[in-house]
Amino acid sequence: MSEAVNLDVLDELKELLDDGFPLLVERFVADGQERVDKILLALEEQNPQLLYTEAHGLKGSSRNIGAGSLADLCGQLEAMGHANDLTAAETIVAALKTEFSAACQVIIDH
Repeated sequence: MSEAVNLDVLDELKELLDDGFPLLVERFVADGQERVDKILLALEEQNPQLLYTEAHGLKGSSRNIGAGSLADLCGQLEAMGHANDLTAAETIVAALKTEFSAACQVIIDH
């Protein structure tokens, strides 16, 4: 499961932030879940702009915390939203949900 997050990046953040690291984890999990929920809503409503916006935001925070696979999935959704084409989004959103859960578990346990 550790492949969901680059542990070297987490270790660097933990060292850099020291006592602030738990707050980073808490914010990533809470904000990320809110973005995932909005991505699901965007898919349900077939709203490419909302999909683009939320995927873009989650992509940035995922990259910052070392969750590269999650960020890559977000990038795919971001591109779909930008292109106004959500035809393949359902499969990627399902993978994103799984990857987000895995990344959160690694980050919380680390």
